[in-house]
Amino acid sequence: MATVLALDVGSSSVRAQRFDEHGEPIDERRQERYDGGDPDEIVRLVREVIGGRDDGVDAVGASCFGHSLLALDAAGRPLTPVLGWRDRRSAEAAEWLRRRVDPPECACAAHWRRGAGRLAGRPSFARLVAARRRFIRLGRSAVLAVRL
Repeated sequence: MATVLALDVGSSSVRAQRFDEHGEPIDERRQERYDGGDPDEIVRLVREVIGGRDDGVDAVGASCFGHSLLALDAAGRPLTPVLGWRDRRSAEAAEWLRRRVDPPECACAAHWRRGAGRLAGRPSFARLVAARRRFIRLGRSAVLAVRL
């Protein structure tokens, strides 16, 4: 029997549960709530809800809070604070990306839909993970030495 571990890291809780190949749950969902964006707490809670249930699974499916970023080191320790979906400090990096990869301002919407925007699926914006990665790489976050 194939098993999948589903992990959801949301903006206020983390949860995990295992499912069989038909999508039926095979154990109880574990969920832990948190307040704020303490990266150490989030990592601790992820490990807690997984709690060894990753042994012997055939696949892991993960979902994380949209457009947020938390850089981790090789040991899984947080390197940055959580750059949440409302954080706009990467706006300058998004503008840099927009000038390099987005279609020209005069491009029509049909041209965009035909393929010009399929690289990222939408125009560059401050919450785009690529913009946040560039923001961190430029040293504008709490951690200056992150290499992404």
